[in-house]
Amino acid sequence: MRRPLLIPAVSIALHDKGRFLLVLRENPPDSGLWAFPGGKCEPGESGEDAARRELFEETGLNAGALAEIAVFEVPAKKDGKPVLYRLAVFSASDWSGRAAAASDAADLRWAGPEDGLALVPGVAAVMAQIIAGQKTGAD
Repeated sequence: MRRPLLIPAVSIALHDKGRFLLVLRENPPDSGLWAFPGGKCEPGESGEDAARRELFEETGLNAGALAEIAVFEVPAKKDGKPVLYRLAVFSASDWSGRAAAASDAADLRWAGPEDGLALVPGVAAVMAQIIAGQKTGAD
């Protein structure tokens, strides 16, 4: 059986005292769900560069030092064909700027797992791992 097209993607978790910066996804496949800022990597772009770009495009914030904390494979469909997103999740030790929703982020807010937002699958698990101070990952 042929493996689906692999698409590199990233997200970036900003964490402050049990709260995370989340964006409300405007576009499919996750429209209406809350997630860490992120998206697909551009051709030739490193994961870290993509995470910084996506954070800035969606929130107006600039990230400081980054650490890769999780990697997931997320099956999806694109143009009716199966694809597999290889999602690298980064955390930022610090950030600067003034946060405002932009690009495909309909809204943004600082929230924690207890806030009961409808989250993109996997986000709650990453939040829990960050709060616990552990590195996470799945291949």
